[in-house]
Amino acid sequence: MTKHTGTPFNVHIGTDGNLYILDEHGNDIAKIYQGTNLTRYTSIVGAKANAKFIVLACNSHQDLIEALKKIVYIDPKNSQTTPNYCDIYEWAMKAIEKAESEV
Repeated sequence: MTKHTGTPFNVHIGTDGNLYILDEHGNDIAKIYQGTNLTRYTSIVGAKANAKFIVLACNSHQDLIEALKKIVYIDPKNSQTTPNYCDIYEWAMKAIEKAESEV
């Protein structure tokens, strides 16, 4: 599978009034349309909400996957490799906080 553009992504309002999702270097990677048939929203408010959601999902994806893998791959029969509950809780909470953060 081809690797995607590195995160973090950011939302930017272009000089044309449209919203763009930018990579960590400021390069355009996506354009969020408003007021067209390409989206159910016709306002800048709806377009901004879509852009923020896309950026949050992309920026938190890897952290959520890593936290879940740590939890799923725990061997409860092996006390040497099994982390304590506080570690598991911390992994999950960090991932959740990032996923719920503001853009």
